[in-house]
Amino acid sequence: MATPMKPKAEPVVLAVKLKNAMKRVRPDIEAVDVKNILFHEQRVGCSGYFTDGERWVFVDTDILPMLGEQPRALPKALYRICEGPGDTTGGQNYFCLRNADVICRAVGDLLDRERRRAEG
Repeated sequence: MATPMKPKAEPVVLAVKLKNAMKRVRPDIEAVDVKNILFHEQRVGCSGYFTDGERWVFVDTDILPMLGEQPRALPKALYRICEGPGDTTGGQNYFCLRNADVICRAVGDLLDRERRRAEG
């Protein structure tokens, strides 16, 4: 019996790839204001918001310059619950493998957990 392949980190996850992956993985979640990030004229990732209509998640696929590291030093993406577009503060930071499908599943799981928590 063959073992399933583990997803691999992608060197760069750009806006179009992430939005298309979300449409494929979780069509019930909408991408809002997802844009590429430029660092010295190179596209090094993207950031933006995803919503299920009630809750919002901020996603950043190139978080390392914010943390004082070199860009793309580690294959991680950051995501967290937020109040809506324009809000990048608050909430607990979560990290996942920098892979478009993995990010979309992680965002979907976080929104589902928050919905269940709110329902009681």
